[in-house]
Amino acid sequence: MSTAFRLGVFIVGTILILSAGIFLIGGKEFLFSSTYSLRADFKNVGGLADGAQVRVGGIPEGTVKHIALPKRPGDQVTVEMNLQHATQNVLKKDSVATIKSEGLLGDKYVEISFGSDQAGRLKNGDTIPSAPPIEKIVLAIWLSRQLASFRANVPLSTLSPRSSSATSADLGGIAAEIAAASSAMRVLASRARLSANSQISSPRNPSLRPMSSNRSR
Repeated sequence: MSTAFRLGVFIVGTILILSAGIFLIGGKEFLFSSTYSLRADFKNVGGLADGAQVRVGGIPEGTVKHIALPKRPGDQVTVEMNLQHATQNVLKKDSVATIKSEGLLGDKYVEISFGSDQAGRLKNGDTIPSAPPIEKIVLAIWLSRQLASFRANVPLSTLSPRSSSATSADLGGIAAEIAAASSAMRVLASRARLSANSQISSPRNPSLRPMSSNRSR
C-alpha cells in the first residue's frame, strides 16, 4: 500500500470526522434549522450563560443567543433566544419565560410556558413576559416565614432609631420581592387553569368531556 494512498485515506477520514462533528454541534445549537428570535427581561439571570438550552414543554427547542447587561441601573437584563419556528404554534404573547436549573447545582436553562389560544401570535424579535427563577420563589417563601417570625418576636420599637429605619427598609425590600414572586406564581397558576379548562371544553377532545354526557346517552 503506497504512502500516497494511506495519506489520502487519512485525509478523507479526517474530513468525515470533522463533518460529523460539525453537524452534531450544529444540530444541538440549531445552526442548520430555521429559527426566530424572542427576548425576555429579568432582574437577575442567576448564572444563565450564552448557549444555554431553551425548552418548551420540557423539550429543547432553542438556545440562548445573547445576554445583554442593562444600560442603566434601573433596567433589567435582556436574554435573547433563538427558537425553532414550530414553537410558534404553542408559544403566544402571554407565554412566560422562567430560568430553571438541572437539579440544585446543575446547568441553567430557560423554560417557556405554552400560551393561550386567545393570545396573539409571536413574531421575530418580540419580547415575552418573564417570571422570577423557581429557586428565588422558594427562597421568597422561606423569607416570608422568617419575616413573620421576626416581626412576631422582635418588635421594631425595641431597636435603636438608626437600626430600626435600616431594618424597616430591608424588610420592605424583602416584602417587595415576595410580592413579585407571589404575583408571578398566581399568573402562572391562572394560565394553567385556563389552558386545562379550554382543553376539557374543546370539541376536539371528546374523551375529556364530563362523564354525565355519556351516561345521558
